[in-house]
Amino acid sequence: MQTRNTFTRLLVAFAGFLFIFTISFGSANPIQKKSKAPSKATQEIGIMDTGFAITIPTAWVQKKTRTDLTLTIPASTGTDGGKIKLFGVDFRGTIDSWQKDQVLVETSFRHTITQQSQEQVLGVPLLLTQSTYLDGTKNKTIETGILMVASNRKLFFRIESDTASSQALFADWNDRLTSLRTINGSTPVVDDPSQPLTAAEKAKPDTLIPTVLKLGQGKKVFAIIGSVVIPGSAANRSVEIHLPKGWQFVKQASGWTISNPALGYPLLMVLASNLDSADAQPALLTQSANSLAKFTTVTSREEKAGAINIAGDITDIIFRKGRNQIGEVESVDGSVAMNEFYILISGTFPRQLKKNEEDIIRTLFNEAAIVGKSS
Repeated sequence: MQTRNTFTRLLVAFAGFLFIFTISFGSANPIQKKSKAPSKATQEIGIMDTGFAITIPTAWVQKKTRTDLTLTIPASTGTDGGKIKLFGVDFRGTIDSWQKDQVLVETSFRHTITQQSQEQVLGVPLLLTQSTYLDGTKNKTIETGILMVASNRKLFFRIESDTASSQALFADWNDRLTSLRTINGSTPVVDDPSQPLTAAEKAKPDTLIPTVLKLGQGKKVFAIIGSVVIPGSAANRSVEIHLPKGWQFVKQASGWTISNPALGYPLLMVLASNLDSADAQPALLTQSANSLAKFTTVTSREEKAGAINIAGDITDIIFRKGRNQIGEVESVDGSVAMNEFYILISGTFPRQLKKNEEDIIRTLFNEAAIVGKSS
């Protein structure tokens, strides 16, 4: 295919340019696996020309050019530090064709391919290629990764490090990839190269992260929030929880029971703040683990993480289907976060939900909001 061959030649040439960088990398652990707690001091940055944002430690130094973003990782215990280069690539082809192209690229530099694998981030395949080579007397490890999202510009990264440091560095990078999200809040779609891209998928990717007013500064002027208002408090501060029209709530000793006549099953909702409790993500993981304990077998797990809903809040949702000792079962766990406040929503159902019932829950997360009350 003419386009793919052209891309391969360009990638080989660009790989030669990248070869001069000392870039850090690590092992092929699953993206969902947490090896250590990320640094508390973090910042969210946009990855130019890709439409994605990621949260990184403030200690990582970033350098932007017109075409790429380089992150410099300082040396720390167990690593020698290094650099990660991220940019958008113009590629529309199959998973198999990409992996074969990477073999051609790396072997052209006499690198030894050690592994090719496929992970999943935000429901989209992340294709990884690992290779090694000898740089004088030092063993080096390289990994490249591309996110196969339906777009003209796909997120691509390349990391290189001394093999001795690669395991720790890659484990840390895996932690960061769990924070990846789309800047405009849309749900990533897996690319099907046999189908034309939509107008939205062809559009130039967003680069700048929208600025959201902090609690107490007034209403989020661009936001669309639910009409059902629930007063609450956390960390000795008052807030309002907004849910979509049609939802009802009953105060409980800890949180609320919320329900929708079109769903038929109640959900549990609690309000918390990272000022006196855990952050939203670890709190959600704990809640999800409690739900998992109700299953004997899990047949499917769907996660949508780090999306910005139409209210401007950050949402994470996990649907899980399977069986327990009685029969079929499904659960949902999710969070809605704004600044230092978040709500956790959970529910377990004695059967697998229909699509329209799951859509009711998705709409709940898409329109839920936390609004600070002016002092």
